[in-house]
Amino acid sequence: MNWSDLLQWEGSPLSQKAQEYEQQAQAVTNASEDLSSRASALSGSGQTVTAVQQSLRKSVEDMRKQAEGLHSLATISGDAAKGADEIGNAARTLDREAEDMSFKIGADGSVDYVGKKAGSLIGGTQIMTNMAAVADTVSLIKFEADELVKEIQKNIAAVESGGKPQTSGGGVSRLDRMKLPPKGASPDEVAKWWSSLTDAEKKEMVRRHSREIGNLDGVEGTWRDKANRKNLEEDLAAEQEKLKNLQKATGGGARMTPAEAAEMNGVLGRIKAMNSIKNTLDRENQDGVNRQLLCYDASNGDVRAAVAQGDVDTAQHIGVLVPGMYSNVADNLDYYDDVSTRIRQGAEKHSDGQSVAMVTYMNYRAPQSIPEVTQSSYADEGAKGLAGFLNGLDASREHGAGDAHITPIGHSYGSTTLGKALTQVNDGVVDDFVMAGSPGAGVQDVSEMHVPKGHAYVGAAPYMWDVVQGAGPDSSFGKNPDTMPGFKHITGFTGRATSPLPPIAMHSSYFNKGSKPLDDMASIVAGKEPK
Repeated sequence: MNWSDLLQWEGSPLSQKAQEYEQQAQAVTNASEDLSSRASALSGSGQTVTAVQQSLRKSVEDMRKQAEGLHSLATISGDAAKGADEIGNAARTLDREAEDMSFKIGADGSVDYVGKKAGSLIGGTQIMTNMAAVADTVSLIKFEADELVKEIQKNIAAVESGGKPQTSGGGVSRLDRMKLPPKGASPDEVAKWWSSLTDAEKKEMVRRHSREIGNLDGVEGTWRDKANRKNLEEDLAAEQEKLKNLQKATGGGARMTPAEAAEMNGVLGRIKAMNSIKNTLDRENQDGVNRQLLCYDASNGDVRAAVAQGDVDTAQHIGVLVPGMYSNVADNLDYYDDVSTRIRQGAEKHSDGQSVAMVTYMNYRAPQSIPEVTQSSYADEGAKGLAGFLNGLDASREHGAGDAHITPIGHSYGSTTLGKALTQVNDGVVDDFVMAGSPGAGVQDVSEMHVPKGHAYVGAAPYMWDVVQGAGPDSSFGKNPDTMPGFKHITGFTGRATSPLPPIAMHSSYFNKGSKPLDDMASIVAGKEPK
């Protein structure tokens, strides 16, 4: 699509054509009604009269179909007129704005600076920034122009084959639809906006704004996955390049300063975490179970992620596993993906053939030391993101395949994070939840959580084997869910210790393969009461 052509786009010829189609449709409709009246008025009997009546009725039906086709062409032309006006006006406006900034947009859409040479580095940088913005807008306008043409062609083909066109509708302009929601938009607002886009527009948004789309609560999991995989590949390549440059600068690490050593360790740690994500995603090639990278963030020095098994966009049941202390992407994402596999497989066994997806949520910074685990601030911060994620899951389903049964499971410090998050989720989002080995529920009373009454579950091993339970101060960690009214109890005895230290011997045993607590959790994820 040439830029010079787009500058000439306007909707008036198409609007006129739409009026002509409507007039023709009305004329055919009037003629069919007249013919129908004649057929009804035809009296008499015999084969000749019957044959004439049948012929007239067929003609009436053919004329009605012709009128419908003309109405459809009028609709197509009207929508095309609106699109052409919008795109043409946007192109002409941008062309004027570009000229004011001393840019020339070529016939092919290329952008050149034709003004005076910048007098400073800052000035030069501003010119480059403005040029990039103009080029990006040119690209967007051309993209939507191509999409409009494709839409018109598709709709005309549909009418020619006897179908009906799909109208753009919604009252939102094409170019406005392609703008990111404002910061602070709710997951429901995001989901409503995202559902208004065509698949081609979604693909283009991922290409343009993968960083935003990948972690935007309310966007479908399929598209978050596409964006985050792109981001992961880019970040891994960048960190590997950093490592190569560091090794070159330090003679392979032989003469590093303390600052260079710290930088090297940071790079190596991020590479390890990113490879851990890649390896976990690649498991889909081994077990045949689809993986989705629903969250990915390496912007704060560490690497965080949430990986789903199954399809969160269509699954009838979704479990969300929230690990606790010492959990991090680099060291144990693979282990928690194994746990998610066990829960998912168990839930599928209990689900009566309904589909199950399971999310390993490691998109918050869990405590990594004893001093850190005594602080509730990590749970406070993690709860905000977790609540947004859960709200986003629900919102994307409400504007997509329909409601899903959502069950988060919090273990250890993750249960406190979950409890605080459940005070922030919208009503109707979480259907059930489970806490296991919890130092505190994050609340003083179960009623503070936005979860239906009777749908809170807790698992607790005998206290001599798991002293973590209720260990956090009530004021900051919340009260012990094991003794809190309103919680139902799943099996607490894990059957096998996973630590040689008696006080915490069973603290991590709730997820043991084949254990009763694990089966109870799987039942709850499947929407069934544990037996």
